[in-house]
Amino acid sequence: MRRSGSPASDPLILAPTKQPLKNACAKNVTRFAVCDAISARTRFPVSRVSGERTKWNRTRAGPPKTHANDAACVGSTGWVAGAV
Repeated sequence: MRRSGSPASDPLILAPTKQPLKNACAKNVTRFAVCDAISARTRFPVSRVSGERTKWNRTRAGPPKTHANDAACVGSTGWVAGAV
């Protein structure tokens, strides 16, 4: 059975968008609490960085995607493409 109208107005498509973001919220609260606890206990600064920043740094630096290269490209790397 074909429904009329735009797919964007289909209730089956829109239903998941109405669900609360409980899991994302719990993940972020936990991440912030863990980082704050580590920072307080060690007195070292702890930064929270998105995966997008890591990907951007790795793409600019040019190495292939590996776990080690991603670890080297996390956060503010200070690396500039072409610098010696």
